Amino acid sequence: MKTFYPLLLFLLCALFPNPLPAQIFRIDPLFTDSVKVARVVKAESGWEEYKPYTTINLPAAYEFDLIKKEGGYLIFEKDRVNYRIHQTEVIFSEKNPDEVVNPLPENVIRRHSALSHFFAGLTPYMIILLLIVCGTLIGLLGQRNNTLRSLALKALPVCLAAASALELVAFLTLGSDMIWWCDDDLQGFWGALLSAIPFTIAILMQYYSIRLYNDLLFNHEKDEYGNEKKISLKPVAWGIGLLFPLIILFVLLFRMIGLRGEVLEIGSALLGLGISLFLILKGCKNNIQTFGRQKGILISVFSIIYLLGLIIAGVMLVMVIVSIIVQILITIAAVVGAFYLLSKQSSESSSSPQPTFYAKDGSRHLYSSQAEARNRQIDSKKE
Repeated sequence: MKTFYPLLLFLLCALFPNPLPAQIFRIDPLFTDSVKVARVVKAESGWEEYKPYTTINLPAAYEFDLIKKEGGYLIFEKDRVNYRIHQTEVIFSEKNPDEVVNPLPENVIRRHSALSHFFAGLTPYMIILLLIVCGTLIGLLGQRNNTLRSLALKALPVCLAAASALELVAFLTLGSDMIWWCDDDLQGFWGALLSAIPFTIAILMQYYSIRLYNDLLFNHEKDEYGNEKKISLKPVAWGIGLLFPLIILFVLLFRMIGLRGEVLEIGSALLGLGISLFLILKGCKNNIQTFGRQKGILISVFSIIYLLGLIIAGVMLVMVIVSIIVQILITIAAVVGAFYLLSKQSSESSSSPQPTFYAKDGSRHLYSSQAEARNRQIDSKKE
């Protein structure tokens, strides 16, 4: 009897399990204050968009119970109508009990971290711009004033390294979305175009500032070969810039010779990293020979951080410019196409033959009313 009641309780729990509570999600957009969700209906093959296509906007912090997760979308109900929202727009609500499992992938969870929200605002980019401007101004003043030169030699690399580090962290956090303020989907065409102007100026200043720092370090001093001394940046820049192209190249080469699987992936990555590391170490060696061990290592670390930030910002700028150019070309093509169709219709209408109407006596008239009037005159004369 002692084991009867526990066994009975176990069987009852197995037969009538307590349903787990629904998973609760909260809308958490990074760049807007609302999210557009599409209406869906249940079909044999799964959930399909409602016809005609229907959407509504839901505000940030709106919470809903999950019906089903299908692919990258979450299905939920609102006012007896089903909608779907992409998983990148939501977070797992803290209202969920501890036993409820979060089905969102790790990259989506990281996307909604406090750091992501920080870089989804203008503050970090204003800090980057301020650092670049301040560093450039201090460097220019240091060139013209020997008293400020020692300050510029310390402040300029610190400002550039801090700005580049923020650019690197922004990219690692948001990826290409780090330039959301130049996204035409969020800002519109003119908003993206106007935002691209200060972005371009900041990158040009960032590029010019390293040359300014080089002049402060050497003051146009020449080496034994008569060349101006400079920080060894080119090997480091090539090492960073060629990393991913080299990996892609080795993947293609390995595929051509029949390699597949982990050998292809690991081999391509190791070869690409090896060549990039060789170039970066070559730049570090040159800096150590120029500045000495301690200062050479510090300047090499600075140059790696600086170039990472500059290359990332430069690639992002190219993406923005290409997007703007594509939109301009599409607009021009649409205008030219519309003008061509209108001119074609106009020429067709002007070249179409004018109808001619004949009266009973064979006379020709431009309008049917004129021919009818002439017929009446002929009939009256006969009478």
